[in-house]
Parts: sequence; C-alpha cells; structure tokens
Amino acid sequence: MKLKLGNIIRLFIFFLFAFLGSLLITPADASNISKQFINNKDWDFVENKGQLASTEIKYYGHQAGIYLYCQPGKISFVFTKVKNKVEANISEAVGHHDQFSRPLKTMTSRTDLVFIGANPTIQIIASDQQTYNEIFYTGNKSNYGTTVVHAYKTITYKTIYPYIDLILHSREGGLEYSFIVHPGGNVNDIKLQWNGIEAYVSLENVDVKYENALGNITESTPRSFVNGKQIQSGFTKSGTIRGFHVANYDKSKDLIIDPNLIWSSYFGGKNGDVGIGVGADGAGNIFMYGTTSSANEIATSGAYESSIEGGGSIFLSKFNATGSLLWST
Repeated sequence: MKLKLGNIIRLFIFFLFAFLGSLLITPADASNISKQFINNKDWDFVENKGQLASTEIKYYGHQAGIYLYCQPGKISFVFTKVKNKVEANISEAVGHHDQFSRPLKTMTSRTDLVFIGANPTIQIIASDQQTYNEIFYTGNKSNYGTTVVHAYKTITYKTIYPYIDLILHSREGGLEYSFIVHPGGNVNDIKLQWNGIEAYVSLENVDVKYENALGNITESTPRSFVNGKQIQSGFTKSGTIRGFHVANYDKSKDLIIDPNLIWSSYFGGKNGDVGIGVGADGAGNIFMYGTTSSANEIATSGAYESSIEGGGSIFLSKFNATGSLLWST
C-alpha cells in the first residue's frame, strides 16, 4: 500500500507523541505534570521601571496567557490568545512572528477590579523580594537602555481606605488577596466593581465566576478572621458594586477578610474539541494532543497543517512552562 508524504508525516507525529509520552515521563510524573499544567505554577510581581509605557502601572505579573497590572485604585486582568482569525468583538494587537515572519494576532480581553472610592494618593508597596532580577532593554541599541528590575511575591495597597490595607500575594493559578481592617476602619468602606465582564455566574458553593471573552475569574467566598478565629462573613451586592458583611467583632483588633481569585483561560475552537493526552519535555514545555472538528482557532500561523481535513482531525499543541501557546497544528 502506498502512503502519501503528508500521511506519513502525520502518522510520524502521532506515534512520535505517543513515544514521547512513555519516554519522557512516568505515569506518576504525567499525573503530577498534568495537575501543575492545569493549576499553573507560582509567579511573581515585577516592578515597572519604564519597560511598560504606562506610568500608572506600578507592578505586574504574567501567568498562562493572563497578565495582571497593579495600578492605583484598580487591578487589571488582561487575557490573551494567539489567533489567525480576527473577531470583531475582541480588541486586537499584533503579536509574535513565526519563522516565516508572518504576523500572528494576539487577541486580548481585559477585566478590571475597581476599588470604588479608594485613596487617590495610595502607596503601592512590594515585599518578599525574590533572589533573581530581570533585565529589560529599554533603548534601541544593546549597549544602553538596560534596566534591572526586581520581582516580589507580595504587594500592599497601603491605606486603600481609611485604616484599611489591601494585600496581594501570588499563588498557583490565581491571586490571594486580603483586606486588613485596622482599628478605626469600616468594612462598609470597601466597595468593589468588576468592569469588562460579559456574565456573572453564581456557583453552588456561593463563589462567583466572572466571565469574559477569553476566560474567567472565580472569586471565592471570603473567610474572615480576628485573632486567628474565624467569624461569619460574606459578600454584599448593591447594583454592580460588591462589598463585604461580617459578624460583630472586637473593633480594637485587626479584621482580616480573605477571599481568593482563581483564573482560567480557554484553548479550542467553536466546534467539538477533545483533549486526549498531555506530556512534557525536560525544559518544562507542555505537549497536548487530541481531536478537533473546529476549522478555526486551533492551528497557529505557519503551522505544518493549518486547515482541517474533516471532523475528528488530530491536533498537536505545544505550550511553554507558564501555559502560553507556542504553536499548534
């Protein structure tokens, strides 16, 4: 039986991937790597010393195609996805280029968590500095414009409301944030508004999921503590503004209100897509394969095969260690 070159290459990719799954990782390792890929690894806040154009952004972080920007009075979440086909309802920016110098389109969808009535002269302070530095070249020649920046685990919005601090701490797959209400502070001063949301979903465990075009953010029900003892608390809602309610407590002590934010983004097209297997190489890159019936939003520009040949076609995708898509065919 004669096989066409394209079919031979497709079979080679399929069996190569199956071989990689058994060669590079053990079944136990595969389970752990899969969990790490789904949850994403821990990340850091990086200081902005001019490498970002906006001076309003003081610190930022990046995890699995999601960028977080710390600015006075708000936190911005920008979801990104590399695509070929431009959709009119999502903003667009020119992104990376492949080996043939064809521009890929990076689709973005932005959601802001706005702190209504926050201190306009707030101090944003970083702590828990990491042992490494990052280097950016802000000039157009390699011999000047070098900027060394630091990375941190914790950000504090000092006195975001009178006698109230906001603490942000990076964690796997999301963000831990806490309001510290010091003696003299009023819980009712805390007012939160989510902008750029397409849908609100109330979950069975009273958590709330905020959905946008490229992903979602789940906000967990707050746990509140005084002197290490948990007290009853929850969300309040007035129109589009959210806040917190807490049980009576000793106002001479600090009150800690501690919800979490967990985010996720999407990979796939508009028709039936099925993920079958996942593996990793020694550099931490993730490989995923499965079947697809989607004509668009699967293959990246310059891929070995960018057009679908029918329902149930095999796809193979590569992500880097932070979960960002490198290529898909």
